Amino acid sequence: MKKLYTGEVKRMTVKKLDIFPGTMDTLSFESVVVKKDALFYMNFLGVPISIDHGTKLLTKYESQYYLKECAKRIPQKAEKISCIHADGPYTFSHEISDKEFKQLLKTKRAERKAAKKTK
Repeated sequence: MKKLYTGEVKRMTVKKLDIFPGTMDTLSFESVVVKKDALFYMNFLGVPISIDHGTKLLTKYESQYYLKECAKRIPQKAEKISCIHADGPYTFSHEISDKEFKQLLKTKRAERKAAKKTK
């Protein structure tokens, strides 16, 4: 039996970038909820894995670090860069059998593949 959890997936963007010559640059971030009840499962290490994206999503602090690094390298495009992240709390949703879990992963993988082809 696999336990499924629900949580929020958010998109973080650079809201404002102030560049002062010779001083510290200041960044402010904005997070918007992309999906309210996204499904997650915990792998054997206890790391939450997104079923919709098929991978571990960044945490809030990892997202901020990523956006800071991108802003340093390409300051003129910093406000166009975004990334998704998921931070807890994750609430228990329900349990499904291993067979149902494999079928769920298979259908989500097929949906992602079909979405890539349409782009």
